[in-house]
Amino acid sequence: MAAPIAIFRRFTFTKNKSNILLLSRRLFGNSQNQFKEISPFTTNHAWTIDEEIKEQIIKEEMNARRHTGSYFSQPKALPKSLRYSLETVIESFGNADIDKLSKDMNNLISSRKVPLEKDEILEILQEIENEVMEQEKMSPEHLQSLDDRKREKHLHYMRNKIMNIARKRSYRWKEIEYTLAKALAYAKSRLHFEYSCLSRIFFEMKKRDENFRPQTLFDFGSGVGSVMWACNDMWPKSIFEHFCVEKSSSMIELADLLLRDGNEAKERCFKNVNFKSYMPKDVKGGFDICVSSFSLLHLTSREERLSTLNQLWKLTDEYLVLVENGNLNGFKVINEARDFILNMSKIDQDQGGYVYSPCPHDLGCPRMKHYAKPLCPFSISYRKQLETPVENKKFCYLIMKKGKRRPEDVEWPRLMDSVKNPPRQAVCHMCTASGELQTAVITKAKHGKTLYHCVRNGRSGDLLPMVPAENTKKEP
Repeated sequence: MAAPIAIFRRFTFTKNKSNILLLSRRLFGNSQNQFKEISPFTTNHAWTIDEEIKEQIIKEEMNARRHTGSYFSQPKALPKSLRYSLETVIESFGNADIDKLSKDMNNLISSRKVPLEKDEILEILQEIENEVMEQEKMSPEHLQSLDDRKREKHLHYMRNKIMNIARKRSYRWKEIEYTLAKALAYAKSRLHFEYSCLSRIFFEMKKRDENFRPQTLFDFGSGVGSVMWACNDMWPKSIFEHFCVEKSSSMIELADLLLRDGNEAKERCFKNVNFKSYMPKDVKGGFDICVSSFSLLHLTSREERLSTLNQLWKLTDEYLVLVENGNLNGFKVINEARDFILNMSKIDQDQGGYVYSPCPHDLGCPRMKHYAKPLCPFSISYRKQLETPVENKKFCYLIMKKGKRRPEDVEWPRLMDSVKNPPRQAVCHMCTASGELQTAVITKAKHGKTLYHCVRNGRSGDLLPMVPAENTKKEP
């Protein structure tokens, strides 16, 4: 078929890119996955228990089911003071009005997708133009042969047809304009879930790094304040500075009310809370922990996401935590952030860092290479009320740590799914420190009862306290 006429020439976008996008091209090359080749999903049963963990279990200093890499906890409800504040504000607003709006808001946030880039839009339009030209049996030569009036009329018809098809095929990303009612609906539908996700992530950080007690917190896209509450719950009376960036004034208003028991005349329950509408340009010093919780998909483009990540990483002194929905789009922006920061670390050693969790390695994600629809979600259970049934949802997350990976840091494999337990076996599907997806079948006979008891109750997201062994011997 002859090359189609440029019906959508007026949609051609500028080729000038910002410094961040130019930098990302340098970092990623033509492909974003310039990493070591990852071998296919393999089976490897040659594992042995970490000697330090084994010794602690034998001395009864540690329970095999609650070892250092086990992060299971009972489903959590919101702290009593936060629950009371939320109920107070909702009651004052009108509970019935919020119920329906909260369901709509939850559906909107849960189905949020990555906004299309300009070149992707142009590619979609070009593809549809080719289809329409073929359907109409209209060649560029035939269009050129028409007189001006007929040609313009036909082009107008085809433009409308192409745009109608494009609207049906493409995700129409829109910025969410929050009113106080929408902010309340967001809190009612999402606060319990987001708080539980963050509590699970912070619990792992606290369990693995017992000396870490954050004193300064930076929260990008702070929303109704779930990060503040989860962080202070995990490290009580530790944080003396909270820096919260939130574009929506209604979200800030609600977050502030929740800190005051729903009464603006009361004092905040946390000290030194600073709300800002935009990312700061003149902040002195860094923050012990920087968090972006369910915020990256609210940014307008890849350029803005990378620019924001660049700023967040520079503000980070120890840990950067990113959390998104446990779906394809959430994982896409998490993996994009992972690749970007790791490659930034290779260029600027002063801003170097490594993946602290969930990946036990800094190589390319094996799921990106071996799955058509890559996804690495983890499940969280939570309760909206103490007496209500347990709910389950999935989330994706990333913890980056400043500095270099230390030799003494554990490189235990991460469970990608809960352990399966056929008779006298524990089947583990794992992501390993070598950057591979592996399956291991652990038995008492081959690996010893201590390791078997450690892993048989493992859940998705746990680290298994075992290391590769060339010749795994039976435990004496």
